[in-house]
Amino acid sequence: MLPEYFAFRGEHCETVATGTLLAARGVRHSEAMLFGLGRGLGFSLVADSLMEMPMFAGRIGLGKITENLTSVFGLNLRILSGTGETAWENLLRELGAGNPVGVQLDCYYLEYFRSKIHFSGHLVAVIGISDDCISLVDTISQGHICTTSRASFMLAWNNQGVLSRTWFAYVIEGEPLFDEQSLAIAIKANAVSYLREDTGRGVTALTAAARQMQIWLAQESARRDAPRCAKLMERGGTGGANFRKLYADFLTESNLLPVSICDDWKSIAALWSELSRALVECNFPQACSLMDVIARREAEGMRCIVDLF
Repeated sequence: MLPEYFAFRGEHCETVATGTLLAARGVRHSEAMLFGLGRGLGFSLVADSLMEMPMFAGRIGLGKITENLTSVFGLNLRILSGTGETAWENLLRELGAGNPVGVQLDCYYLEYFRSKIHFSGHLVAVIGISDDCISLVDTISQGHICTTSRASFMLAWNNQGVLSRTWFAYVIEGEPLFDEQSLAIAIKANAVSYLREDTGRGVTALTAAARQMQIWLAQESARRDAPRCAKLMERGGTGGANFRKLYADFLTESNLLPVSICDDWKSIAALWSELSRALVECNFPQACSLMDVIARREAEGMRCIVDLF
């Protein structure tokens, strides 16, 4: 098994997986800093075949944070090829060369995973294989350094869900470089992309979700779907308060913005937690009202940031 000091500690699966690969290249930053430099804040709606109501994804597209981070640090992102046994052999080869490997899979099949929900957009870092046991780096809430059997791992890796990239794996190579200007560039770029109206993501998607909330919650399935949506937001890492907290901490750590703006994003994170509680309790009038407030506050918050840069 590779040294455990590579194992990144955090609460978001992509920053944990990629943070582990970056640590092996000598890059060590807080989770908030990685999320912010990766321009991670976003919003989109993801269709879920099990619900009438879509999932809320509170970040940019899957894998984009990793792409942005490797660019920021001047590193090479290499996607591994192959399926089935070929993918397995490639994984073994990289571990033998001392490289932790990022893998996308469906967390439902992982034996240690505490929330038995199918989510095929989960990322982990593989750091070791011993006999029939796979050692993975996952989020703190799932146990951090975890183990699962090869059979369960292969089922998870060969996933077929909404966000699936079957047999997807990656490594990071090269010697890191860092330009201090990257902080300001990342802050402005994330705000600008969030406010773009031609992408169907960011503020456009959030405003649309606020308008559609009453329609979704009027469905007969709403009392079943709303708590599930909230659980995915708060525990599955697909949205909710977690990403807004990370973003607020990143802005604070950057030391480039007024404290009032950082505090504003912390209060927005608290509103997402209130929204999740309202959905769990099926308090639909409050959920609709909170969604309207969140959409307005996030648009205003990003415009303030753009104006400063």
